[in-house]
Amino acid sequence: MAPATTKLLFLGILLALAASSSTPASATTLTLHNLCPYPVWPLITPNTGFPSISDNTGRLDGGGRGLVSFHFPPSFWAGRVVARTGCSSSGPRSRCETGGAPPATVVQLVVHAEGQDLAAYSVSLVDGFNVPAVVSPQAVGGGQCPTGGAPPATVVQLVVHAEGQDLAAYSVSLVDGFNVPAVVSPQAVGGGQCPALGCAADLNAGCPRAQRVAGAGGAAVACRGPAGYFKDRCPLTRTTPADVEPVPQRCFGPGELKIVFCQSAMVNAAAAGDGGEAGGIRTVVADN
Repeated sequence: MAPATTKLLFLGILLALAASSSTPASATTLTLHNLCPYPVWPLITPNTGFPSISDNTGRLDGGGRGLVSFHFPPSFWAGRVVARTGCSSSGPRSRCETGGAPPATVVQLVVHAEGQDLAAYSVSLVDGFNVPAVVSPQAVGGGQCPTGGAPPATVVQLVVHAEGQDLAAYSVSLVDGFNVPAVVSPQAVGGGQCPALGCAADLNAGCPRAQRVAGAGGAAVACRGPAGYFKDRCPLTRTTPADVEPVPQRCFGPGELKIVFCQSAMVNAAAAGDGGEAGGIRTVVADN
């Protein structure tokens, strides 16, 4: 998934890290661990021009049973990770309640129909997903004209092997909405500041009713916002295009970037009672 707002949000990090040298980079892996009580289908999407590291056909069972690792290329790489939910299968054209799948979101339109100037519209993910799209009739003459579009998703953004110093950068973006709790945590780091970042809370349960996306069973499976609701409950995420996390990050040579879905607990600076310093952030390791 590559929404425009997410691209703008991460552009500053990409520009800052784009310079490279001949310094060799250490091997780095991406590990995904699903602690949710339901399965997720991870979608790993490289930014334009970077190679794929997954065929995106796997399913991670819930309850800690779903665990998988991928190898980043040895050179500079940037991309995103999304946890799809409610998928019909593990294939590349699987239909999912949230998260979507490549290659493209399709907006279908019919106007001036039935001799009554009737319009019909839908957003189809049958052939996959690439950007969020919402159809919203304006200045309508009557009838039922709901707003429709792709359900939002939590987006983990990653950069590895940057600046010729094997520097990693990462964030969890709720700019385009939320579907699954996600925490990203570097492991076996070579130095620097490597806080765990993300959202361990289930924001679907308390999502404002008008912002909820309901799944097949009627329960909320995603939340569109607002940004203040997200930030209050998950301060270590990005919730607007100009947002940054309130803790410093400059992580050198992590041997592994671990993303945990539905991490049960996460200590932040406020909880540690240290006056907001970065020392209150701890590394999250999912070993249960």
